[in-house]
Amino acid sequence: MKHYTTILLTALCATCALAAGPATKPADIVTVQNAANHFSFAVPRAWKATKNSPRQHVFELPGDAASSTGGIFVVQIGTPKDNNAVLADIVDAKKKQLTDKSDKVKFLADKEDQLDGMPAWRLEYLLPVAAKETTRVNGKAGEAKDVTLMNHSVEIMGMKDHVVYDMVFVGIDADSVARLKQVEAVLASFRWAK
Repeated sequence: MKHYTTILLTALCATCALAAGPATKPADIVTVQNAANHFSFAVPRAWKATKNSPRQHVFELPGDAASSTGGIFVVQIGTPKDNNAVLADIVDAKKKQLTDKSDKVKFLADKEDQLDGMPAWRLEYLLPVAAKETTRVNGKAGEAKDVTLMNHSVEIMGMKDHVVYDMVFVGIDADSVARLKQVEAVLASFRWAK
């Protein structure tokens, strides 16, 4: 069995927000409320919250092995440095940040979207990252070798009242594509507080 320790090059966004699920929700869903920024979103109960603040929510997704992390999901909220910035500027800066990290980044989607009726932009991309691979033999760790993994990421950025809301999923293991259905449900659950 191979285990990966991935250095997440936190090419995470400018900032983010999302929202809550339906009035009657399954027991395996948890609603995250951000009262300070007036939104909510729902995540699977199996996702482990590692940070929960008005400006950032971070979740680890379970991996394909008991000891692995299958990805991270981050919601960030912030304000652009440029007071005249529009969403297109934020998206262009993010794409530049990704291509500066690696000339091998591959964009799978680059299109308009929405966050609970608010105009938003969706990026889906593969980004190579450095990792260590170790093989276990008879319960003992073997020699670690350097490898390059392709993290599969989905990111939605929106802007409201000059605040940027950025939600990003970074898939780490080989099963990350299988998690995209869960990620899409979380993105669809985003709601602005009334």
